[in-house]
Amino acid sequence: LCIQRNWDVYLRKRDFMENFCALMIQTQVRRRQAETMRTKMMAARQIQAWYRCQTTRRGYLYYVNARTIQTSWRGYDARKLAEEERWVREYAATAIQKTWRMFYQYSGYSIYLHEKRAATDIQRHWRGFWDYSHFVIQRYEACKIQAVVRGYQLRKRMDLEHVAASIIQAAARSLLAKKLCHMERLFATMVYSAQIALCQKIAARKIQTAFRIHYQEGKEKAAALVIERFFIWVRTEVEREIERREKAKLRKKRRERTKRMEEDELLDNVYNDNARGSNVLLRAPSGSAKAPRPGGGTLKEHLRESMSATGSHNRRSYGYARQAPKSSQLNVNVEEDASSDVSGLTTPT
Repeated sequence: LCIQRNWDVYLRKRDFMENFCALMIQTQVRRRQAETMRTKMMAARQIQAWYRCQTTRRGYLYYVNARTIQTSWRGYDARKLAEEERWVREYAATAIQKTWRMFYQYSGYSIYLHEKRAATDIQRHWRGFWDYSHFVIQRYEACKIQAVVRGYQLRKRMDLEHVAASIIQAAARSLLAKKLCHMERLFATMVYSAQIALCQKIAARKIQTAFRIHYQEGKEKAAALVIERFFIWVRTEVEREIERREKAKLRKKRRERTKRMEEDELLDNVYNDNARGSNVLLRAPSGSAKAPRPGGGTLKEHLRESMSATGSHNRRSYGYARQAPKSSQLNVNVEEDASSDVSGLTTPT
């Protein structure tokens, strides 16, 4: 009992130590695998972080360059619009000044003419009065009244002409100002519409270019997939044809070997039977008719020739009965397939 108990204790301790050692080994292996996996994950994470950083930086540089180009273009457009507006304003101011100076000079000249005419009239009337005062006193008085009346009418007419000229000038200035405002608005509208059309055209071209690239990549991928599937199918068909021909060759060799063995066995049986028959004829009585003694080698060769002729006749009949393969079927040569590059283009899945 003591020995059994000690033996049981020894077995339990041995099992425990084996389990404990196996557990420690598994722990170390799993720890090593976990550390290796963690190292690979950290390396992959660093690579991904670097690639994403490069992608983000590239996109930011594209954005900064595009913003710089847009800022330069908008500044150029604004400066151009400011120059054109300043030119329009200067042209309007020049037209107004020209018109005002013309009016001022024409007014001065008109006043000078009227003053000169009035002085001439006064001198003429005065001289006439001085010459004919004694002769036409009454006529003088009438002429004086007429002169007063004519002066009044002339001033009234001048006032009316002045008012009419002021109204005409105001209407002309208003018309010019309205036309100028209309031209400025029309020019601003045309510039804005041209800017919007250019932006839309550029955006449409970008969208069309992106769509064409995407569509072309899809077509190339689809074509590559079709070509890959076609080569995989061709390789599969070639391998199947090679395997079928190898199997046909093996079956043909097996049939020929079996047929040859059967022919040899049949020849041996016939030869043995003929040999026994010749021995029986040799033991016959001397008074009987002697049969010709067949030679063993001649009989065996004769039988072999007859069997070969029968076999060739059967093969010819079998060849005529069997249909020849069509020219459209796949002709495969093993050496050509081994040396060709088609079988190595793709790897079948």
